[in-house]
Formats: sequence, C-alpha cells, structure tokens
Amino acid sequence: MLEWALERSRKLQRNTDIDTWRDVAGKTLAGARRLIDPVWGGMFQYSDRLDWSGPHFEKLLNIQRDAMRVYILAYQIDRDPADLATAKDIARWLMEFMRSESGAFYTSQDADAGKDLHGDAFYARTDADRRAGPQPPIDRNSYARENGWVVASLAALHDVTGDRTLLDAAVKAFDWTLANRRAPNGGFGHARAADDDTHLGDTLAMAEAAMALHRSTADRRYLKLASEFGDVIAREHADPAGGYMVRRPEPSAKGVLAKPVKQIDENVAATRFFTLLARADGEPAFRAAAMQGMRYLISLAEDDLLVPGALLADRELQREPAHITIVGAKDDPAAQALYAAARTYPTRYLRIEWYDRREGKLPASDIEYPEMPEAALSPVPTAPARCRSSPPPRSIASQPGSTIAEES
Repeated sequence: MLEWALERSRKLQRNTDIDTWRDVAGKTLAGARRLIDPVWGGMFQYSDRLDWSGPHFEKLLNIQRDAMRVYILAYQIDRDPADLATAKDIARWLMEFMRSESGAFYTSQDADAGKDLHGDAFYARTDADRRAGPQPPIDRNSYARENGWVVASLAALHDVTGDRTLLDAAVKAFDWTLANRRAPNGGFGHARAADDDTHLGDTLAMAEAAMALHRSTADRRYLKLASEFGDVIAREHADPAGGYMVRRPEPSAKGVLAKPVKQIDENVAATRFFTLLARADGEPAFRAAAMQGMRYLISLAEDDLLVPGALLADRELQREPAHITIVGAKDDPAAQALYAAARTYPTRYLRIEWYDRREGKLPASDIEYPEMPEAALSPVPTAPARCRSSPPPRSIASQPGSTIAEES
C-alpha cells in the first residue's frame, strides 16, 4: 500500500489527488519510524497500538527490506533527510549485527533476550548495557531468499548515498549465495543448493537482487544472471492456470497436496520483475512471463480481492518505464557522474543503461544512439512517457548538454 501511495504522490500528469496521497504516505512513514530501534538500528516487526507506540521487538529481514524500499523511494521523491536517515538506520543494524564472516546475512533477531528479559526491558537499555548481558538470539542461518532481499536493499541505498561499503557488502552476499545456494536446475535452494529445496521466493529474491546490482553498477553480468534466473522461474514455477507456484507439486501428490500453492506477494513481485526485465533485456518471452503473473492477479480481482501491489504491477505492465541511457566510456569521470545521478531517479520502474561502445550493443538494442562528443544523458523517445530537454539532476548540473527522459 505504501509504495502505491508514494507512486501516486509523484508530480506526474497521470497522477491525481497528489496532495492526498502525499499526506497518506507522509503520515505512515512518520508513524512507522517509531518502530526503529534508536540504539542499534533495524525496524521492529509491528506495533500493536494505533499510534505505533507498542512495538513487537522481533526484527525480520522481510520487514527491513520493505522498510528500506519505501524510505529510499520516499527520499528519492521528496528529499526529506529523515527518510534517508531511517533507511541508513536499518542498514546499520544489517551491517553490524547480521553479517557473517563469509559475507552472507543471517535471518532474524528474536524479540526477547530470555524468559526473564523481555524486549521492552532489553531495548530500553543503552548500547553498553545491552552488550554487557544476554542479547536477543540471532537466527544464524543464511537463506537465499533473505540474502537476496538484503542485497537489493543495500544496493538501492548505495544508489542514493554513493556509499561504496554498502555496494561491496551487497556484491559479497550475492556472490556467496550464488556459490552456495544455486541448485543444479539453475534456481536457488532455500538452505542448500539442491533442486528439492528450490522455491519461487528464493530464486525471485536473487533475480531482483541481480536487477538491483545491474542498476547500481551497469555491469551486464548482473542483467545476464537476472535473465537466467527469470528463465528458471518461468520454466519451473509457472502454473498453467496462471501465476507462479511456490513449488511444483510432487507427481505422486494427492488431494490438497496436489494443488499448487501460490503466494500473492510473490506473484506481484514476479510480475513486476518480468515487466522490467523484458524492457531491459529485450526478450519477448519475459513480457509473456509478466502476463502469466498478471493472469493470476486479475483472477484475484475478479473474486473481489484487490491488493495495491497488483495495481503497481498493472500500471507498470501498461506503460514504458522511465528510460535513461548514459552514452560514454565507463572509465570517463563525466560518464560516471552522470550514471551516479541517473540511478537516483525516483521510481523502481526504471530502465537505466550505460552505453559504452567498447562493450558492443546494449542487450535491448532497440534505439540507435548518436555519437556524443562528451558523456551525456541521452533522451530516449518512449511512449507514453514524454522526453524533453530538462535541468539535469542536481549533482550533475555542471555537465553541459545533459538531457533526461521524464515520465508524464
């Protein structure tokens, strides 16, 4: 719901009631900020009071992912330092408390430090007092899904801060998961690299992580991996009735066990992933894969079950993404500055490319770019998005001849 409100709050021609959506998003972000641990960082799971003053103190990685996603997006839209500070507070806990020596991330931290030391008492302590005694246990398992979530989150925060330590941590966790959790069928096992442990959520999280690293680095390796993971999802998890299954039922399964299990949030994420991948990769099969996910989401709406994530998926599927291409050598400081500014564009639905002619054609080579005398943000003529010359992002305002494709 919150990402939908933020997208509707952007000052674009297609959005109506912008002030209403901005108010909804702003109040939610301000309230949820009360769930941040003020000492160690990280966000608690939920509040059992309407004013956000009754936190349940467990810290789960899906909560950190969702929170970082919306606070970063909010900062990209309105540049409120409080939103960026909140995202940094979450990353601070991830980096200090949840990283293993291998670079992989752990799974969660319990609410209580023991049966005699509940979370409300423990988290009221200072840093020194917390460290001096028992602490809430950390689940030290490293799962593919959770690592994918963290990789995408840290990469997104790097994009708006330029903090290289965040990107380095994301790359290290991605590489560890690739080496230790990728199964023979090409997907990802949850806790081990085995076909019988692969699940949609694990492969999808790593696919989204690969796309996030591609946005952060413009390294084509990550787009290639995202395409490989997308192929696995389409092959192993598509349900002929529409949408994507957690796992394909065993051939011998009977009764309720023979019915595919499909999770709504995973189908929303898969649809959005395939929609953007189709634009970035240029492969028509990924567009079809996005439609496969949308069939399931439409079936839910026909049964009067409509979720905001499905609205986001539908909006993206019907439109071209914002599209920015940097034309210039990757070792050119001017091109590097342009790319660093471009990746802060305020939407997750962004096709961003760095065209260094030495690397050959772009993966989706549907546009011819002119020779540029210097590095530039090239306007990209897409419909229904409109393109015009415009003031470049603040950090590259000194670069001559910069233009940027903007959404309407």
